[in-house]
Amino acid sequence: MIGAAILLGVLTSCGRMARADPTTQDSYVVTMVIEPSPPAVGPGALTVTLKDQAGQPVDGARLEIEANMSHAGMVPVLASAGESQAGLYRVPLQWTMAGDWIVDLKFNLTDGSRVARRYPVVVR
Repeated sequence: MIGAAILLGVLTSCGRMARADPTTQDSYVVTMVIEPSPPAVGPGALTVTLKDQAGQPVDGARLEIEANMSHAGMVPVLASAGESQAGLYRVPLQWTMAGDWIVDLKFNLTDGSRVARRYPVVVR
């Protein structure tokens, strides 16, 4: 647990933590750190944490990511992760163009429930 807290501290100091759209219908806490910071065209990574309402990390979920430009006509960037440690899910992501993006995170939990969040991201 202490190792996860240290890792999260290191990650948040290295990358930019994005804030989700505040309209959520569940009690899970989701955070997303983007590397590099600020995000740039080319290879990058998202580190996403998932915690329950008691603040405990949630492992074993399947994370699906869909990143879309805010304007129509662009092909979405898709990625996924199924492995985590202490509620941390790390996913490589290729930013294909500079501009405004919407990143949708969708967790499929082991009990069959789903957790979703949306983050605005500006890629330079």
